[in-house]
Amino acid sequence: MAYDKGQLIGYFTLTADSIEVDAIIADGVTYPHRRYPAIKLARLAVDDRWRRNGYGKNILLKSLVVALTLSKYVGIKYLTVDSEPESVDFYRKYGFITAKRRIHNTIPLYKLLHPPMDNGDDNSH
Repeated sequence: MAYDKGQLIGYFTLTADSIEVDAIIADGVTYPHRRYPAIKLARLAVDDRWRRNGYGKNILLKSLVVALTLSKYVGIKYLTVDSEPESVDFYRKYGFITAKRRIHNTIPLYKLLHPPMDNGDDNSH
């Protein structure tokens, strides 16, 4: 949660997720498994009165720090988000890639937290 002078101005929530290889843009990488573990940015919200002041960026960066920290202890390879169409450009600015599959009215995006190993078989997690 983000506060300013004791007032809640925004927050994020994370949940367990996975991503199908068919949704990932491979860029020449071989993925030996059908699905990979991820953590989903389930909510990122900023109070309307505080928007356009950099709080969304700071909250997103904090969620990335938490996801990277968790990935040291559990098998998280990607951070995913189901974005509202009007927020896609925000996430793309921070390296999120649009997934190939679209299931809902939202747009699925993902960010690789750790690069694949050189041999194509990533057993790091």
